Amino acid sequence: MNLYSRVYRSIFITFYKSWKSDSPRWNAAILYPIMTVLNLIVLVSVSRLTKYVTSVLDLRILILVLYGSLIILNYLLFIRNKKFKEFEEEFNQLTKPEQRKRYITGIAVSILGYVVPIVLIILMLKFY
Repeated sequence: MNLYSRVYRSIFITFYKSWKSDSPRWNAAILYPIMTVLNLIVLVSVSRLTKYVTSVLDLRILILVLYGSLIILNYLLFIRNKKFKEFEEEFNQLTKPEQRKRYITGIAVSILGYVVPIVLIILMLKFY
């Protein structure tokens, strides 16, 4: 399993365990791209490519296209192929301590994936 699938699985497990009735597959498919786009914004900003990228493209359109593309990718990889069901079955076969460990890992991935880029963006805006 590649890194992209592992991160999706972690986020999916978090939603699956927390809000089973609230379509965890779509929550993960929609929220994972937000995390990815935030991290890419930080990478572009840190590498000082922002001036080049904004001179060539409108950054808002680029972000929307990237976000939409990632949602479609998540749909094709995980929802349409019912890969999320494999994640559910795998999670349900684990023992309670292993389930708790996976759940906590998913929460950690989610928090780190959202909080770290937001803090870095705030710090960059403050010091640049």
